[in-house]
Amino acid sequence: MTTRDPHLDNARGLLIGLVVLGHVLTPLGTASARALDLWIYTFHMAAFVTVSGYVARRWTGSPRQAAAVVTSLLVPYVALDLVHGALTAALTGEPFRVTLLTPGFSLWFLLALALWRLTTPVLRVLRHPVALAVTLSLLLPLDRALDSTLSLGRVVGFLPFYALGACADARLLERLRALGTRWRLAAGAYLLVLLGGCVLLGDRVTRGWFFLDGSYASLDLDPVPGLVVRAVCLVGGLAGTVAVLLLAPRGTSWLTRWGRNSLAIYVLHALAVRPWLASERVATLDGPLVVGGAACGAALLTALLGLDVVSRGLDAVLRPAWLARRLVAPQAEPQAAPQAAPQAAPRRGAPGVPDLEPEPGPEPEPDLEPGRGGRPPRPHA
Repeated sequence: MTTRDPHLDNARGLLIGLVVLGHVLTPLGTASARALDLWIYTFHMAAFVTVSGYVARRWTGSPRQAAAVVTSLLVPYVALDLVHGALTAALTGEPFRVTLLTPGFSLWFLLALALWRLTTPVLRVLRHPVALAVTLSLLLPLDRALDSTLSLGRVVGFLPFYALGACADARLLERLRALGTRWRLAAGAYLLVLLGGCVLLGDRVTRGWFFLDGSYASLDLDPVPGLVVRAVCLVGGLAGTVAVLLLAPRGTSWLTRWGRNSLAIYVLHALAVRPWLASERVATLDGPLVVGGAACGAALLTALLGLDVVSRGLDAVLRPAWLARRLVAPQAEPQAAPQAAPQAAPRRGAPGVPDLEPEPGPEPEPDLEPGRGGRPPRPHA
């Protein structure tokens, strides 16, 4: 039985709430909705990917872990792509399409997480994995061929954050937790200043910059401006990640359940908001209460989808035990007798310290943004 870290669950609970809010805000046309939406995108995906990397840092590619990538990420990805394709056809009248190579809407993260998991053992044996990931994130978008096929644009773009989490020393998180009230106040102040900047400069900033998806040319950026914009997005994402981890409660709270059931929230909210995103009347909504109403609706939807019974039901549908037995060879299945989790080999030059979370089980950590693939109007997670 795994022991979960309530601090990380609280951070994920906060972030998954922002994911849902961002999708609800996307079709609204008010200035305040656009500013709040931009603010969310400046840091929420970077923080989510970092936490996902941290809880997967013991991923070594064992048969059980490799089987979990198939049953917990790839099988749900295929099933949900078919569901989204059918829903798109029903809402728009377009022909049914399978878009497994160009994952749309929120599905990109499931495929990206599977690919990131496979890179974990490689990242952990490198001397400077974060530096290499930053270099790739900056340079590969110079190639015009980089796009959202197989989520490769975002896999590369957010790789620095995954590498940071996957290769982090557990003591680094402990030192972060030990920082006092002054630092938490500074984190809150930073996010408020960032929100103010989004209000004042939102019309000059392209939200697509923070998707970290595709080439610079696809964003109408020349190479040098593209490199500068990407570097600013990486630095801003890192600052936002630190702020979220500082502000997340250390112990069990109402956010803990959201974080524990973040996969169910992530998967199901994408289906629930599709009619909202497809409605032409939503864009005409105006007035001071629109954003407040959207925030309340997003919070209510997150709370409902975050119930334990919903998570168990989704798990039974997307990851039934009989399917795992059919897909996974017997030698890859977990043994009945309990075994001690193998210790991850420390990175070269890093002190060996105990990990704060056990070896990742079958449940992936969602984190959210849509891709380009024949889905509804780019409401990115």
